[in-house]
Amino acid sequence: MMMRFSGGYVLYSSAPASQSTAIGVQLLSGGNAWTTISDSTRKEKFRPADGANFLQKISAMRLGSWNYKGQDLKQYRHYGPMAQDFFADFGQDELGAIGEDKSINQADFDGVNLIAIQALIKKVERLEAYNQHLRAELKASRQDQQLTQELATFLARLSTQLNTPAASLKL
Repeated sequence: MMMRFSGGYVLYSSAPASQSTAIGVQLLSGGNAWTTISDSTRKEKFRPADGANFLQKISAMRLGSWNYKGQDLKQYRHYGPMAQDFFADFGQDELGAIGEDKSINQADFDGVNLIAIQALIKKVERLEAYNQHLRAELKASRQDQQLTQELATFLARLSTQLNTPAASLKL
């Protein structure tokens, strides 16, 4: 079956009171992928996400390659998580369920990935700042070491000039 519409497709998965509250997906004219309707004016009850917690959950997820039962192993392999694991980790916030345990909504998958990426960016920024701090400490330590070496050299010369062992000099 082939379907063609010159203006693209819009599929609504809700019964909107108006066009401005419709929820669904669209295939834009000339597009090659579904576009999720994600207009901020159609959203409410925003909650922050704990990116560090998301990273911990992702690091413990069962990830790898797999195929659907009955598919040719040599032709149809996939990468990614299991819907049950994804739902167990990300399928609930304080207001209610997010998704279900047999499939993964692409918008939710993308959202989890963006939250994790944002958490990684923050972690890298913290590590870079700490690295700068350590570099400054190392530079100061090397300067102290250089000064100590210069003082030891000076003390050895002074000891030679006084014909007194450096260890017996009292400063």
